[in-house]
Amino acid sequence: LHSFPTRRSSDLHIDPGLRSLRIGLLGSCTLQFLEPYLRVEGARRGYHLQPILGQFGQFEQALADRESTFLAALPDVVVLFLRPEDVAPDVVYRVPGATALDATFTAVVERLAECVRLLRRHSPVPVLVANFALPAMAPLGVFDGHLPDSLALALARANTRLQERLVEFPDAIVWDYAGLVATCGSAERSEEHTSELQSPI
Repeated sequence: LHSFPTRRSSDLHIDPGLRSLRIGLLGSCTLQFLEPYLRVEGARRGYHLQPILGQFGQFEQALADRESTFLAALPDVVVLFLRPEDVAPDVVYRVPGATALDATFTAVVERLAECVRLLRRHSPVPVLVANFALPAMAPLGVFDGHLPDSLALALARANTRLQERLVEFPDAIVWDYAGLVATCGSAERSEEHTSELQSPI
């Protein structure tokens, strides 16, 4: 998502041959900025994507009630994007120790599992659950991996728990947000390095 769509979503001609897909998005941060990307990239792949944006942080409220505005829009797929740093910033950024990190991340995993359970009471649609990435401003920086209370290692354990926890729910799929962040960061660094090599001395 580090590149901009080449056309504005409002400028797109809706091809009647595109497959319509309503995608419901619930996040712990605002996701409105994704709408033009989704529409443009969806059209490139043969879909007329229609984003349904929930209020940020309102997971349970959107999923518990069949008559909620979110579920009443009848999403064909639901995406859950919950970042630990949004719901427990003190724990994530102060790194109080491995025990506190694991307890906090386990609670986040259980919250996501409960959200999937709530959705399954009303709808069988696929649900994509983002796993957890290291925040951009990790408190211990490049030395994080050296310590027993490493934030990166705690997040890796949480990602394993998330994958194991979602196995019991049909069509609940982990999408690799952590991998996406790592790939985009690596690609950006590679571009910068290439630019440096090409620069005159």
